[in-house]
Amino acid sequence: MTSVSPKAVTQRTTEKDYKMKFEKHIEYKPKKQIWRILITDEESVIIEKRDTSDKQVYFDSFELESKQNIFTDLQLEEKFWIGIEKIYKGIIFFHKYSKPDMPDHKEIIAYDIKTKKILWRNEEYSYLFIYNGKIYCFKQQFEGRNFYTLNYQSGELIEDLGINAERVNIIYNQSREEEGFDDYIFPVTVESENEKVSVIIKELKSNLEILGEVEYTVFRNVLFASYHSKVFDNSMVNKFTAIDSENGKELINLTLTSNTESFMTDSFFVYKNFLFLLKGKVELDIYKIE
Repeated sequence: MTSVSPKAVTQRTTEKDYKMKFEKHIEYKPKKQIWRILITDEESVIIEKRDTSDKQVYFDSFELESKQNIFTDLQLEEKFWIGIEKIYKGIIFFHKYSKPDMPDHKEIIAYDIKTKKILWRNEEYSYLFIYNGKIYCFKQQFEGRNFYTLNYQSGELIEDLGINAERVNIIYNQSREEEGFDDYIFPVTVESENEKVSVIIKELKSNLEILGEVEYTVFRNVLFASYHSKVFDNSMVNKFTAIDSENGKELINLTLTSNTESFMTDSFFVYKNFLFLLKGKVELDIYKIE
């Protein structure tokens, strides 16, 4: 995969200075806008990238640990008005849009990652969620929705649930409670309950001309933070920093976007021991944390 570089760049000092080390694991430059980053149960990364000028959407995938390419520039029949609903047990469930520029989803297309083939498609139903191997979906009727369950592997009808939205909502809430996000850490902007972290954030704001909110999280007692500081009257720089909350030492400082007029939010997250950094929506750097 030409867009993923195996080159490893390590930024570290001596072990006595701090415990955490950052090694650049993957450098991904698709030359298109990165819209979504998804991680499968098998720990492969799937990226949705879009070219808004010629209205084309593409999907790339590679194994997170080995960096081995799975597919590049995957497209289906619909070249732009299509997206991913869910990835479940090696199958990507795509949807189309009911109308261009409208958020409503229609159709279900099941694509097998291993065989790189479409397993099945259903043009009648719209996806809701998946739980215990069943796809919960609906068909829009004149006076409301009729709900169904389908076999996720074959698309065959399992059950007609009728118009019982209350039952479907109960199952949906149960599925959300059981869906695991324990391996993910996402940044927040609310004031930290950790006194040491609060002090560091206040020092950042006092020492730098920070505009907007500081997005941050704490991983192994290290503060990860993304912030914007003023460069010129109508320009900002988006920076990422990691600071040891115990001694206040900065472990890494990176520029995510060097010149932007708008705030770049959701620019990083942590999955297990991997740090995902989105740089200007056109580049993704993945660091392995040791």
